[in-house]
Amino acid sequence: MFNKILNLINPQPPIGGLEISESDIRFIGFKRGNVFRFGLKLEPGIIEDGKIKNRQGFLSALSKLRAEAAGKTTKKIYVVVNVSDSDIYTEIFNLPLTASVNMDEAANLNLQMISPIDVNASYYDWQFLGEKVIDGSDQFEFFGAFIPKHIVDEYESALTEAGFGVAAVEFPGLSLTRVLIEAGEGILKNKAYLLLYLGGNGLTFCLVRDGNLYFTHSVSWSSVYGEQRQIVFDSFKKLIIDETKKVLNFYENHWQGDAIENFLIVSSGLTNEISRIVSENFPSLTVKIPVLKKFKELPAEWFVALGGAVRGLIARSEDTIVSLASIGTEEKFRQFQILNFVKIWRNIVFTSLFFVFLTFASGEWFLIKTERILEEKTVNATVIAENEEIVRLESEAVDFNKKIESVLAAKKQLADFSPFFEKIRELVAEEIIIDRILVQSSQTPVLISGRAKNEKAIIDFKDVLEKTPQFKNINLPLSAIAPVDNETLGFSISFAVTSFKF
Repeated sequence: MFNKILNLINPQPPIGGLEISESDIRFIGFKRGNVFRFGLKLEPGIIEDGKIKNRQGFLSALSKLRAEAAGKTTKKIYVVVNVSDSDIYTEIFNLPLTASVNMDEAANLNLQMISPIDVNASYYDWQFLGEKVIDGSDQFEFFGAFIPKHIVDEYESALTEAGFGVAAVEFPGLSLTRVLIEAGEGILKNKAYLLLYLGGNGLTFCLVRDGNLYFTHSVSWSSVYGEQRQIVFDSFKKLIIDETKKVLNFYENHWQGDAIENFLIVSSGLTNEISRIVSENFPSLTVKIPVLKKFKELPAEWFVALGGAVRGLIARSEDTIVSLASIGTEEKFRQFQILNFVKIWRNIVFTSLFFVFLTFASGEWFLIKTERILEEKTVNATVIAENEEIVRLESEAVDFNKKIESVLAAKKQLADFSPFFEKIRELVAEEIIIDRILVQSSQTPVLISGRAKNEKAIIDFKDVLEKTPQFKNINLPLSAIAPVDNETLGFSISFAVTSFKF
């Protein structure tokens, strides 16, 4: 209920799904429960091997797509972006149950240790899969993913320039797993699946277990056919067989005793041919062409974009799925929500003041009109009639004054948080970066989360808060100070506010 109220006073902007491949860009969004989609073909050479090679051509295509999807509005279109998985690296890792004390720090440290690429030049993230029994002991299981920074930075820069806002960055394996597990007919969470996605970038093999993505393996068209634009069937058949064997061997070496029985194909073409190749060469696999329950008419090539749109329905505060977006992009989205929150409450306050003004104006008009009526009646009425009318009007005036007092009392109960935010801005030093300010009500403690270059800056910030008369019960747990990256420390501090007037 509380989350619903928060969503009413600070609604999350609509977030669609955007897939970017070498041949197409596709956008899907939801409006009043219905799906609307827009797609555009990309000219050859704009995107190659998952990287932008022709920025102006890409910007032009994005602008055309945005014009179709947004119409005349100038507002940003927020999207969950799907980029090519040719440069995505995924890892499964485990942590002991004792890591629950500081899971974020432990998971990030583990990711940095197992990163297959330079961790300082990459964006990486993880998501919690669950608790598993591994080698006879209970452990936490995690899924991690990595991507070179420059690839994401180039996409985010172009999308921002074209009028898009990036809420998250993911890849086809994540989106397809989400869509098929949540909406695929006959696809069960407790089964293991080998998923093949034939898209504009090439082939993507995904291992799905317990409703989660565990492994991806991609083969780009350029790595197999170079600049050749036509697929030779014999070589394509060999490619399917060889890569399927690799993935099955990988699975058998990592998850013994739990054989894969189902092979899922998501493709806009060659579906029957792939199905026949797999059935003839891997008779133990049951080939299925997934069909979605709610979107039966949606072509398979739109499943990835749909997966991004489905993720966009999740509240940002509850989205714990892997995102390879830059920290700056996610911070901009949080800033947008804060500004949107301030604008909404500014409008509420102005509307309330206007209502009070309108009430006073109506009251004055009513009194003036009543006075004129009394004057007219005084001339022709008797003294008794005048006294009765005066008594009646005095009663109405008393009732009206009570209503005015009720309106003023309601106005006084409106908490004005603007001076509080202004005070916090004055107290924050240059070394402190505020990520989040949580003010639930005037009766509950305020929680501030942020980052600093060193521990001294955090302690100094705490001292400044303690010296402010309106703040009390300053609480900065040492456990709340933890490294965010190589340069900054994250912290959380809470305190009570005796008055929001400064």
